Amino acid sequence: KFFDDETVFFEPFTSDQEKDKKPNLSLFPEAKFDNHFLKIDPHKIEQSDCDKAVSENPKLIQFVPEKFVSEGMCYFAVEKDPSSLLFIPPKFKTPELCLMAIKIDYRALGFVPNEVINAEMCSIAFEQNAESVALIPEKFRTDKMRLKDAEIGRGCAFENLDEMTLYRPQRNQHTAL
Repeated sequence: KFFDDETVFFEPFTSDQEKDKKPNLSLFPEAKFDNHFLKIDPHKIEQSDCDKAVSENPKLIQFVPEKFVSEGMCYFAVEKDPSSLLFIPPKFKTPELCLMAIKIDYRALGFVPNEVINAEMCSIAFEQNAESVALIPEKFRTDKMRLKDAEIGRGCAFENLDEMTLYRPQRNQHTAL
């Protein structure tokens, strides 16, 4: 059902006193602002409403009550738009889901929780785009990644490895090149 301008909006993880808050639509400017899902009374929402909303715009998963979120819905959302990984509830952010998102778009690595990230994910992201090194935790960086990080960090490519070694120890004392 559609409601008038007095519609109650909701956000995930909000208290009952905050029910009249409108969702932050600036997080996904491509969304249809007249999307009926955002106008449904949160107490009358159904699974079919949630499924339809996420199929239309995967980032709307952030507004789906957790009781309606499923593993399948999360996989669908991430497959359609890897940046929707940001809005997936933590209990659904499995290594497999995160790896799938990274294989589609390396930038999804930035939305992977620290306890889930692994060397394979970092390697795949780096292979897609070497500048993804900025998203890779130090413990997963290879020498090749560290070299790229030094090049990016200095804003220029080093002429040779000797020039690079003059600067690198100042940034990370434990790097051996």
